Amino acid sequence: MAPPNGLLELVDLGLGRVDLKVRFAGESESESVYRPAFVRLGPQGMFLHWPSPPSDLKAVSVEWSDCPFTPGPFGCECKVLETTGEGLQVKLDGPVPAAMQEWFERISALASQREPDSALQTSKLYTGATVVSAGGLFCGALAILLPILSSGQWWIDALSKVLLLVMVSSIAGFAWIRWLAGRAEVRAIRQNPG
Repeated sequence: MAPPNGLLELVDLGLGRVDLKVRFAGESESESVYRPAFVRLGPQGMFLHWPSPPSDLKAVSVEWSDCPFTPGPFGCECKVLETTGEGLQVKLDGPVPAAMQEWFERISALASQREPDSALQTSKLYTGATVVSAGGLFCGALAILLPILSSGQWWIDALSKVLLLVMVSSIAGFAWIRWLAGRAEVRAIRQNPG
């Protein structure tokens, strides 16, 4: 079932090939380092992929060299919420950094955007071009027929000239709409190359 406001909610985001170090108290209180292969980053913390991590960890220190939401390295202390056979679920100690929150909001907004359906837009433009063309031809035919059917009246000649101008304008409008339709058709082909 879709969310009521139509927006997707980003729960977490998996990132691989990260340059991230997890520092923790190892055996006999010496500091040890683990480098996870990937992380799942969430709005409040992260899941660190770590097959069979130490089960007694309560806290870790994270150093992230290529952090996506800060211009430089990111470091934080984290509290271990859960240890599984696959890794650690950790929560940042203290408030979530504003840069991390904004990054999540931007990605969530991007994920909620829908790609415009270029095929539908192309169809509407071609239909519009056909209507403009047909309207121009109709005006041109009336401009020719009116003087033949009732000649000699000044307003018929004036109306015929106006109808001819409308016909000429419709040719320019048709060409412009067809150009827009061609661009939309290229986008539609790129969206769905099959």
